[in-house]
Amino acid sequence: MLALALLPAAVVSTTALTLEQLAMAALPLVWFYWYWYRVWQRHKQPLLFSLSDNGELHWATTALPAGRLYRGGLVSQWVLKLNWRSSAGNQQFEKWIFPDQCNAEQYRALARALNQHNWPSQESLR
Repeated sequence: MLALALLPAAVVSTTALTLEQLAMAALPLVWFYWYWYRVWQRHKQPLLFSLSDNGELHWATTALPAGRLYRGGLVSQWVLKLNWRSSAGNQQFEKWIFPDQCNAEQYRALARALNQHNWPSQESLR
């Protein structure tokens, strides 16, 4: 990632550019660094939420609304997808959770909870 961030600066510094060309290259470079800085900042922010046994989801650190999980969540070793409906407006939301956003135990526990919610128990089918 660091090499990718340094690549534009290395290209600009090793080529012979006139003042006009350098000024024209400055705006895209500023945008490039600003965009990736925002991506990095978003990735650093912790995701704190609670998930109850009955599928109630409450977010602590984001402006996402609380709600209840519904079927359709994705479970894989690379990503988890949470699907929920808000308590207030019955709007549908989704959020992707990657393994590096939590520790391994929390990731497995969340995957287990999603699987249990996606697949109903035999008692609920009777």
